[in-house]
Amino acid sequence: MKDALIKRGVRLILEGLEVDLDDRNFKTTPERHLSALKEFFRPPAKEIRTYAENFSGWVIVRNHVTYTLCPHHLLPVKMLVSAAYVPTTHVVGLSKVPRIFSQVNYRPMLQEQLTHDFAEVLAEIKGCKGAAVIIKGQHMCMQARGLRSNGWVITTARRGTMEYPEQWQSFLTVVKSED
Repeated sequence: MKDALIKRGVRLILEGLEVDLDDRNFKTTPERHLSALKEFFRPPAKEIRTYAENFSGWVIVRNHVTYTLCPHHLLPVKMLVSAAYVPTTHVVGLSKVPRIFSQVNYRPMLQEQLTHDFAEVLAEIKGCKGAAVIIKGQHMCMQARGLRSNGWVITTARRGTMEYPEQWQSFLTVVKSED
């Protein structure tokens, strides 16, 4: 990230909104906004290690909560991410599935693109036979402006064996199940 450019841009936005930059509530806003962006978009991990393991069931992470920014309005999007991959010879650590998502979620991006990219990376895990992703997004650009809709935007992607209708239906059943 180019810290100085981001802080200067936030100052310009505040000036455009005719905010008193000497007001104590706004003095550190550029630095705080930069810090928030850095939390949203941590640098992606470089490599995800796999471990040799003969396992042919699914590995599923359901309802992982994360956030991004809409690329059109730069407003927050809350996402519930559910994903599965079907290993054969190698697995990743359980905490790595959300970490893989963070590799993809490193800048403002359309939810559709995030879904596609996450499925692609999961499908590339060594020995993976299939991958599936469902992302439910609550977009502040829809909730706080315009339509003011509380609806969820749902995007899906399937790769490999998860493209078979019976596999996809089984995945949906697990994702929709109650705890």
